[in-house]
This record gives sequence, structure tokens and C-alpha cells, in this order.
Amino acid sequence: MDGLKLSDMNGLAGLQRQICSICGRKRMYFCYDCKIYMPGVEQLVPNLRLPASIDIIKHPNEKNSKSTALHCLLLAPSSTTLFDSPNVPDYDAEKYKQENTVLVAYSENAVSVGDYVKKRGPIKRFVFLDSTWFQIGGLKMLPQIRNLPLVTLKSYRTKYWRPQRGLSEYHLATIEAIYYALREAFEASSALEYDGRFDDLLFWFFYFCSKVDQNVRKKNVFRPASDH
Repeated sequence: MDGLKLSDMNGLAGLQRQICSICGRKRMYFCYDCKIYMPGVEQLVPNLRLPASIDIIKHPNEKNSKSTALHCLLLAPSSTTLFDSPNVPDYDAEKYKQENTVLVAYSENAVSVGDYVKKRGPIKRFVFLDSTWFQIGGLKMLPQIRNLPLVTLKSYRTKYWRPQRGLSEYHLATIEAIYYALREAFEASSALEYDGRFDDLLFWFFYFCSKVDQNVRKKNVFRPASDH
């Protein structure tokens, strides 16, 4: 969390599990299945309005309880839409072309976010794929997104505490990718120095990270794929 401007998390201390008003299950902070906060929690956490729309396409086998994509929906609800694959919009529609929509994904044909912004102007809608890295190929084949321009991020070390076996520390969690995409787009289009305006997108990510037992984090330390 060094250098990040995150909102105060102390208000979350001492909260108890409550019953979700929709599904009836007991949850602590939010119901990851119904995608809503538990009573009283929303007032304790940040609410962001982002400069671009965030569309997240979730793999059907991705567990809601482990997905960080929900963090974006909760923290920036007016800017975020979550789709369950294969129920995805047709991004060939003129609306999405006018919004300068891009798909953030690793590909040999992808250009950097910064280069795209400099050549094509501000990105108004980002599309992200939410799945394990081993399932991502299936989502990339969705016909609704196949013609979207591809952009990729710079290299960053993930802070995720559930690394996938055989992958390097440069494979980001979904919420990390969203944060870095917005930050790179801002830095490419603005003469201003980045001021932490998107840092709170990582509020839940680092809150849960702080709750992970240090022994677990050490056990999950990254090793080169060749060591497995």
C-alpha cells in the first residue's frame, strides 16, 4: 500500500456478519453473489466516479467469492457493468465505436494504453475479462468482442495473495488491471501529475490483503514457472 492514497479502513473494524436481504446468506461486508453491500457498510467505504466506463466480462466458472472484479462494481457502481459470459453486448455496435472502446488483454497485436490514447484519443470504455489465466482463452473467442481494438498494460508486480500455480508475479488480478489501465490512460492524456485519484479502486483489494495471514502470504510466494 506504500504510496497509495486509500480511504480510512478503520470504520470496518468490529463489523459482524449479516443476512443478505436477497439470498438470505450471512455475509460480512457485501454479498458477492447478489453484488450488494450489507446494511451500513456502503457509508463506510469510498464511492468513485470514473472518467471511463468499465465493462467486465466474467467467465462462468470464475467463483464470485474469489473474483476481484466485484470490487470495481461496488466501489464505482455508476461506472461499472458486470456481464456473465456468454451474455455479452455486441461491441460491433456503433455506440461502442463512438466511445472509443478497447479490450484490455495480452496479445502480440495489442498496443500500449499510452500509444492508443496518443493516436486515437481518450478511451471512454474499457472491457476486461475476468477469469483465471488458464480460462482466458475461451473468453477471448467470444464473437461479440473479437473486433475490439486490443490494448495491453505495462509490466507490474501483482500484490494478489492467491497466485495461480505456474504463473509469474506479473499476472495481475482483475481489479489491479483496471486500476493500472485507468492510471495509464490518465497519464497519457493529461499534463497533470497523477494524484492518486484512482487509488481507492484498490480499497477492498488491500483491505482483504491486510487480513491475510502472513504465513499464508509467505507460503504463496511466487516462483518461476520452471520450478513447478
